[in-house]
Amino acid sequence: MQTSAKTFFILILGIVLIIRCLFVFYIIQHQLYAWDDSYQYLQIAKNLPNFSQMSIPPYVPDLQRMPLYPVFLWLCRLNPILILFVQMLVQSATAWYIYKILGNYTKYALYIAFAYWLMPISILFSNLVLTECLFVFFMVASFYHIKQEKWIIANILLTASIFTRPNSILILFFLLVLGFVYTWKKKTSKKLVIQFFTGLTISFICILGWVYRNYTICQEWKLSLLRDNTLIHGRLGGLLCYQKKLPYTDDNLVCQSEAYLIQHKVNPLKKYYTDIHRQETEIYTQKAHNIAYNYILQNFFSYTLFQFDCAFELYKGMGYKSWLSITENKFLSAFLAFLQVIYTLICVFVLFRTIVKIRKLDCMQLIVLCSVLVMIILALLPYADTRYRFPIDSLIFLLYVRP
Repeated sequence: MQTSAKTFFILILGIVLIIRCLFVFYIIQHQLYAWDDSYQYLQIAKNLPNFSQMSIPPYVPDLQRMPLYPVFLWLCRLNPILILFVQMLVQSATAWYIYKILGNYTKYALYIAFAYWLMPISILFSNLVLTECLFVFFMVASFYHIKQEKWIIANILLTASIFTRPNSILILFFLLVLGFVYTWKKKTSKKLVIQFFTGLTISFICILGWVYRNYTICQEWKLSLLRDNTLIHGRLGGLLCYQKKLPYTDDNLVCQSEAYLIQHKVNPLKKYYTDIHRQETEIYTQKAHNIAYNYILQNFFSYTLFQFDCAFELYKGMGYKSWLSITENKFLSAFLAFLQVIYTLICVFVLFRTIVKIRKLDCMQLIVLCSVLVMIILALLPYADTRYRFPIDSLIFLLYVRP
């Protein structure tokens, strides 16, 4: 980069940094940082020192959410100023890792990383008390170390991402399969092979430890109870609503799915692992799971159309309503949403181009691509929104393929 261009870039970087710091203060002053699941995470973090466990109501362990983000909030002393400033640093570190990864593929790595740093939904989620910012950071950082063949550090970071949100466990599967094929084909040194399997062992031990914790509470081997609600309400309930042309409201998703299971004499339908009966403490029986899978398979054509409908919802939202609720300025919100449209179209183009040129990908990029494709499939739910798309779009930034 030439001296004049470098000076101009640093100037722009400084101006944007000042604007972002002012935006953090604006968010905090108007208390706009807590949305949706924020209150649950904050309550869990508040309960951690008092009850020494993950719980929302006192003494009722939470089996849906993973522990790392509440621990992060607790370490920040539940101070919104500290939380948001740390998340801004985390989002900036994510951009830095993107730059370091793409530096192996293109001379435009710095500009692509800077573009990620400025992406509207990336800025949005770094200013909310939600898992997305930390989750994406751990995934991207793990891919950087996979690229460097630092397998132990990569697995530790990948495990941290799983302990932030459970769906990144699929990356561990692709790392196991593709990483093993890569090390075998390349005939890497015995030392790197040992490090590769040591890293995987560390990940599996940590995950099994958490699964065992859940088993001691509910007597079932589960990483998270989110899978139950996703299958029964999201997929079965969503498919039934799609077929009956009902809106995807929470009431419709729950009522349609549970009514179908009751009609097919699924008894018991579900159980609760505590005396407090609420959605967070319910576990659907294996028979309910089997009936849901059977109905989806029997109506696979309708389910495919339903998934396309979910995909439209997933990629429809560009953050306009979110920005409007924060800024209360229609023009600014529309402008930020328009910018996000451009980002999203570029991400879709890059994804399709990567699939076409899949033979040019190295091991790290193959793991990223497989993870992105499966994440898209997992995200096709009736209530999917920008939160579900943000981690996917972030990983697509790593998929640069040389011409």
